[in-house]
Amino acid sequence: MARLTFGDQIRIAQDGAGKDTSTASQTFFKRHINSRDNFIVSKLPSHLTEIPRTFSTVASQQYYHYPPEIREIKSLVITVGSLDYPLDPIHSNERWARLNAVDFQANALPQYYFKRQRDFGIWPIPAAVYTGTLTYAIRGGGLVRTDYT
Repeated sequence: MARLTFGDQIRIAQDGAGKDTSTASQTFFKRHINSRDNFIVSKLPSHLTEIPRTFSTVASQQYYHYPPEIREIKSLVITVGSLDYPLDPIHSNERWARLNAVDFQANALPQYYFKRQRDFGIWPIPAAVYTGTLTYAIRGGGLVRTDYT
């Protein structure tokens, strides 16, 4: 079976809907085609959809923004010198709040991370600049442009 372009998929949807080319139908078709594309990407094997991205922590900064294409954090590792320290996820707002209520030693190494809607936090707050490696599953980029040559 040949690969279908975004335009091919829209034309097939239009044909199945009685050649409906109205703006409302175009929007409906594109939304559902993208929904299926995202679903398929989410089911691909991890070696095709997981990306490691390095970043640097900032002394006294707890929260860091996600890369734009992130779907889900798979792991977070902080490197100090030549040693890697995997961080454990915190899944509860209550537990995260309790951890942050503790006055912890400023030179302690990060141990946990907490996912929020647009960023993630590290605890204890990094006291120095460290290299972090965020491995995450990508979100489908979305099909937005029809075919061109």
